[in-house]
Amino acid sequence: MRVVGTKSVWGIGDVGNLEAKQVTVTDAQIIHLSAALDSVLAGESAQVKEYKPSGKTMIFMTMGKKYAAGQIGEWKLWGWVVSYVKGRRLFVDTPRVYVGGKQLRHASM
Repeated sequence: MRVVGTKSVWGIGDVGNLEAKQVTVTDAQIIHLSAALDSVLAGESAQVKEYKPSGKTMIFMTMGKKYAAGQIGEWKLWGWVVSYVKGRRLFVDTPRVYVGGKQLRHASM
């Protein structure tokens, strides 16, 4: 996650090139980056492990409030399930606590 050619610049999420630009992968990146930064700031740079992307496809696509499609790994999801989970609010109700660092989307802090 370290920016190539630098020692103290890190990038995750949309600026990274390791995984798809999706909110579903940022939790794992945040957890890895926080552990890496703890090691670096404690002077233990050799302890930093390489980040390994999950490689598991996870996508939810909505078309309005009623129509949707989705996939998690090899599982194709029913449209009504995706529509119910994402189509109602498009996750716009969660950014305040997510960006504020109070909770992650899919993992515990």
